[in-house]
Amino acid sequence: MNPFMHWLVLTGILLGLFSSEVLPAPAAKKGGKISFHLHNTLIGPSHSAVLSVVFNKHDSRQLITGLANGTILIWDITSNQVVVSFKAHDRPVTTLGISTEGLLISGSREEKYALKLWRIPEGVPLLSLAVSQISSSSLSEEGHIVAAGSWNNDVTLYNLPEGQPFYTLKGKRKQFFNLLKSGQGHHNSVQAVAISADGTQLATGGFDQQVRLWELSNGQPLLPNKEKPSWGKHEDWVLAVAFSPQGQLLASSSYDRTLKSWNLKSGEVKSVQAHAQAISCLAFHPTLNLLVSGSFDNTIELWESTQLGSLGSLTGHSDYINAVDFNADGSLLASASGDGTVKLWKQDDQDRP
Repeated sequence: MNPFMHWLVLTGILLGLFSSEVLPAPAAKKGGKISFHLHNTLIGPSHSAVLSVVFNKHDSRQLITGLANGTILIWDITSNQVVVSFKAHDRPVTTLGISTEGLLISGSREEKYALKLWRIPEGVPLLSLAVSQISSSSLSEEGHIVAAGSWNNDVTLYNLPEGQPFYTLKGKRKQFFNLLKSGQGHHNSVQAVAISADGTQLATGGFDQQVRLWELSNGQPLLPNKEKPSWGKHEDWVLAVAFSPQGQLLASSSYDRTLKSWNLKSGEVKSVQAHAQAISCLAFHPTLNLLVSGSFDNTIELWESTQLGSLGSLTGHSDYINAVDFNADGSLLASASGDGTVKLWKQDDQDRP
């Protein structure tokens, strides 16, 4: 169990943050079965907790993992060997993102230079951004923009590869007498950010139990708004947000154990109790109507993404699931865990289109 996740659980228990409402997941429609089986387990040389994972979009043979000891490993999944290993940060590598051109961004909760840009597979540093206390990050598909959420309630967007900030979504700050300073953003730590595949929208989620939707080009708030003031609400900390590949759906998950699917076109919202404990990570399948969630309960759940019908579970990890990611064609799912392993799950052949 990595120290940060351990702290989250203890804090949640002590503060009584778990929701008491139980929302059952609907059964999936007949004919909608999608299944995966365990293909392989990758164990790094240090056995350090794996906090982040991404497939290399530029090279389908490579998988990249970020570890609690600050190391980044690049795996060749055809040979199951580490081909590149380098010390990326002094503290845990909590976020990773990769562009279609093969640029890698890594984030850590360091006091300085917490966000770094790398050329892979060599592991050559290209840029270190003097930002501190990164809690989440998201890289645009082309690798031209990175959004960084922080513990100070702000979200800052940077142009790449120059690393120049072009705007900050200012969070609200507590002042004397509990008054809140003006700001359109979150009023607590921003734990989740996601850029839509078409590069037009930004989603954020935080410890203020709120999901927010923004226009990426100028930072204008889209949701919630006056017509939909309760949009995006959870009962507890929001830990993950993810856009579907087409951008029609936005998924969010929370410490309240619920998974929500927001249809950005119709306005329809689906919500289910998805796990026995907090839901830490999400990923949409690139081509199928499939959403996966990973949890502190050590399991991965498969969901039909529009109605959130249950499609099954994947078990085998012995600690928290910290990150999940699909490869480019969706044939493999990677799950990173505090147990020091990455598991590769292969989609069953009969389920592939």
